[in-house]
Amino acid sequence: MKKRDSSHHGPAGPRGDLRPGAGGVHISRLPVPPEHRAGSLLRHVWIASWDLSAPIVQPVLEHPGGNVVVEPDKAALYCVSQGTSEQKLEGMSWAAAVLLRPAAITLMTGRSMAGATAGGPVLPIGEPLPIPGRGDVAGVVRTAMRSRSESDQRAYGEVLSVYLDWATEWEIDDEGELINRVVDVVEDDDGPRRVAELADAVNMSTRALQRLCVHRTGLSPKWLIQRRRLQDAALALREGQMSVADVAASLGYSDQAHLAREFKAVVGWTPSDYVRSAARRE
Repeated sequence: MKKRDSSHHGPAGPRGDLRPGAGGVHISRLPVPPEHRAGSLLRHVWIASWDLSAPIVQPVLEHPGGNVVVEPDKAALYCVSQGTSEQKLEGMSWAAAVLLRPAAITLMTGRSMAGATAGGPVLPIGEPLPIPGRGDVAGVVRTAMRSRSESDQRAYGEVLSVYLDWATEWEIDDEGELINRVVDVVEDDDGPRRVAELADAVNMSTRALQRLCVHRTGLSPKWLIQRRRLQDAALALREGQMSVADVAASLGYSDQAHLAREFKAVVGWTPSDYVRSAARRE
């Protein structure tokens, strides 16, 4: 299996960002060194800066895992949104964040991502949460970002180091390794299209897989597969090399109408409208 680059960074922009390349917004992504043990909990650091004459809304099809986001006036842990996540940007500011791997949030907080019916302490999905761990991570990140006037590259490297050091406070557990593997399988080039195929690939029953995914991510296996296909569909549509029908066929949808229904239900546009919108932004 060939692993896809989850943060695909080509002319069409990163996977998951529905409106990449917005004027006045610059986003840098810093990968976690592959040998660093924080890589079991962190995907990559991302830093956004913007200078806008008018407010804009940035919609994103998020990856499973959530983000820790530090801004000049606030900082929080955000769980993944089941639909699109929208962030309003205005004026001149920045955000320095880290995208978490699926194992991270339950391990760091000691709380399940499952719904309240599962019993025990659960996380309020969709609400900002305090950043877990010892020390003032937000304060150290802000100090690093204040040095941007001297060198963006150095400041961003310091932010990466802060998040790497922060994540080493935790040792990944066996269940965390398993949920990371589940999502890695979903993100393979020849990843499964159905829940039963995913369960077979990770040697689990479908019921055990369901329990694991909901507990550690708050999301079902079906959601994980659908989200990845929609991210890939949006990326392919922006690249403009295939028709909507060809995109649907390449991603295993039964037909173009099937893709159109799923895409509109989650993204809010039909694939054809999305293609036209992307073309206008070029």
